[in-house]
Amino acid sequence: MEEWKILDTGYETRVRRYFATVAFVEHISATLAKVAPGHCEMHVPYRHPIVQHHDAFYGGAVSAIANLAAGHSAMTLCAADQEAVTVEYKISFLGAGVGETLIARGFVLKAGRVFTACRTDVYAAGRQGERLFAMATSTWTLVPKADG
Repeated sequence: MEEWKILDTGYETRVRRYFATVAFVEHISATLAKVAPGHCEMHVPYRHPIVQHHDAFYGGAVSAIANLAAGHSAMTLCAADQEAVTVEYKISFLGAGVGETLIARGFVLKAGRVFTACRTDVYAAGRQGERLFAMATSTWTLVPKADG
């Protein structure tokens, strides 16, 4: 596992507070299950508004939670006065996301002075375990923290 340079020893509290301000995560009932340097894991329960008629999670919801997991992972390595903003991202679906819980595991691949590269693996979890069904890559830039 990569040894990351921690710029803010209070990163976990800051990342959890930021997560709690994102209205979309409340809308989809997402939880922030794990926070560690360069890593975040988010869980989303199966709910009618975010699944389609084949009982799979909507691709848009999957894409959004993948992006959020990566961004929060990048934020664990920011200074206290910075935030991470998406520059670009790509998601690949490897199958249908059918399960009781969607799990997005975001992690930093490379943290630079200006850009941070991340990957998110997305799993459908249920009684038969976890199954990888999507993966995303993304690039982030660090910007001064927004006021308010």
